[in-house]
Amino acid sequence: TFVFLQQESSIGISPDVTPAIIAAVKARLDEIQQETAVPEMDEVAGAFGVKILFASERSSRVFGSSHAESDCDVKAIFVHPPNRYHALSPPATAFRRKYAATPGAPGIEIQGWELKQAVELLYRGNPAPLEALRSPVVYKDTGVGCRLRQLAVTHCDPSVVARAWWSHASGNYQKYIKAKAPGEVVQKSYGHVLRPLLCVLTLKKEDCQGWPKLDLPTLLNSAAVSDKVRDETLSLLSNATKICSAGPHRPVLDEFIEAHLGVKGHGQKPCPALPGHGRGVEEIWDQHLQALMMDIMGDSRAGKF
Repeated sequence: TFVFLQQESSIGISPDVTPAIIAAVKARLDEIQQETAVPEMDEVAGAFGVKILFASERSSRVFGSSHAESDCDVKAIFVHPPNRYHALSPPATAFRRKYAATPGAPGIEIQGWELKQAVELLYRGNPAPLEALRSPVVYKDTGVGCRLRQLAVTHCDPSVVARAWWSHASGNYQKYIKAKAPGEVVQKSYGHVLRPLLCVLTLKKEDCQGWPKLDLPTLLNSAAVSDKVRDETLSLLSNATKICSAGPHRPVLDEFIEAHLGVKGHGQKPCPALPGHGRGVEEIWDQHLQALMMDIMGDSRAGKF
């Protein structure tokens, strides 16, 4: 039986995210909140002057596959000023900001989901906000992250999330590994396949006690892979200088991946069936969203935070 723990593990800090990086990201988050007009570089008009409720790292720095050139990939959840929700045009549901590397800090990309958008993605079983909420590196949390994590524990259907992970692993394998000529496989592509695949294999285990961890070394243990596969993967991760370079196929990993995923057009395998409790009726999610919005906005007659 699939049983979720009611209490998630405590949030810590990854050794790949230094105090200088934390300070740089927090400064950028503050800049976004103080914007009075949308920057030209933003892809989505209307996302400025927002209030960031939650922000965390979701990148190779928490997946266990970072290297010297790794950027920070920050996922944030935000709300607009109250008066923007009463305008004729609907408010932007997302934003994206990119910042170049500076001394002591790598390049930073911040992607924001408006609160309703984040809840809808969770409702539909999208792994991205779930992984962001469970990141060990949290830059900001006003309490919304904790509440959304509990919502995911109670109402996110593991079978739906697993299918998304499975599709992600299969698509990445076909495009970035199987289709590549010998010597042309970017080595970090194996991490992009193995991590979602191992998440599903962890969920499949009878003694699974909650959502899988995010980092590959832990997933190798929780999915109970063979020593050969574990050693090959750890060898790949330990070579930070070559992980972004093109190189040969890795037969040990290819064999392991194809044994589970199959190969497109030649016995491609579906995601294994997992016990699911259903994602709950939409009204339940609506109630949680409305309660969150009420707590955040309060009695904001002035239309500002």
